[in-house]
Amino acid sequence: MFDSITIKINNPANPLDIGYLAECLLFYNKTNLLIDKDSLTQLFRYCGVDEILELIERGNLSLQTRVNMLGAGQTEDLYSVNLISATNVDTHYRTFYEAFFSLYEKQGKSRRNAKRFINTSSAYKYNNNVIKDIRDSINDKLFVKQIINSFIKKVGAENEFLGKEWFYEYIPVGENYYKHYTNINLDKLKDLSIQKNLHFDFSPNSFLLNLSESLGDIYIAESNNSEILTTPISSDIINLKFENIFQKARENKDKITQFQKLALPNYKDLAYIINKGEKSFKDLIILIDKAEKFKKWKTELDNESDFLEEYSKALSKESWVDKIPSKIGRFVTFEGVGLLLDFLGTGGAGTLAATTLNTADSFLLDRILKNWKPNQFIKGDYKKFVK
Repeated sequence: MFDSITIKINNPANPLDIGYLAECLLFYNKTNLLIDKDSLTQLFRYCGVDEILELIERGNLSLQTRVNMLGAGQTEDLYSVNLISATNVDTHYRTFYEAFFSLYEKQGKSRRNAKRFINTSSAYKYNNNVIKDIRDSINDKLFVKQIINSFIKKVGAENEFLGKEWFYEYIPVGENYYKHYTNINLDKLKDLSIQKNLHFDFSPNSFLLNLSESLGDIYIAESNNSEILTTPISSDIINLKFENIFQKARENKDKITQFQKLALPNYKDLAYIINKGEKSFKDLIILIDKAEKFKKWKTELDNESDFLEEYSKALSKESWVDKIPSKIGRFVTFEGVGLLLDFLGTGGAGTLAATTLNTADSFLLDRILKNWKPNQFIKGDYKKFVK
């Protein structure tokens, strides 16, 4: 309990609170401050330079500055998120130097103090994985809507949206850009947000910045192995993110169970087979290899779609062979597969072989002649595995 905490300073939404810092230093084993130049000046001025250095040397406190930052950009009607880094500049040293220069207004004294602290502090750098996670979240329409809905409630405008169809979403344009679409009066919500002092204006660019900072905070907490104190907005989005993750895991677990019962009602489910030792993980790996098309089909589904419903739709889709009249269809089947088998090396026995295949192995013909459907895996390799 009270092992480690990281306090991320974001002015004005989350300014440095010296009193709370004092409480953390007493109760937590380790307190990390991710701090900017102005807050660093405030810290030294209020607490004392030597006192802060002593707390660092004792292991009670650590100071971190940011080497790069998350930013949201807009070019005409396109939006993006990126990591922003200064080039050819030691930002870690510069943050301390400028803080001390604000304190002393003397270059020599500022340089000496900056050198004392850069060796006892660290520079925090986001890695590129955070951008991938941010973009995945932007593409999650349901999560984006949950965030907007949460802040609609916070500004007291939920009654205006009850029973109405509204949307607020980002559509990818290429790899790094998005177009934004909404039918919400964003200016009205922004005014309500200002009245509530929420610092959340609902604009597309502001939303992307808030989302980016929030997911970046998760990375900061993970890298410091600590709790994190950040802005109220980021805290709300982080809570929604983890609530969303847990809720999705619970829902998907139920979907897997329901799917197995509906697709193969008289068979055991996969978990039972594995838990009872009827099949090994070596067997499972072979099954996973055979599930390549099934997994690809599954990943192409929209996040908001119903898995069971999409499976049923996929089975009911007609292929071009389904649309051919039955007599012509049989002719195409025999002649087409015969030509194929001749090509594969069966010689003149092609048409006869096709007749045998058509009556004995319609599944093979489906694979040759029709669009692949997910039940081919479920009713084939999967069914054999769980029988």
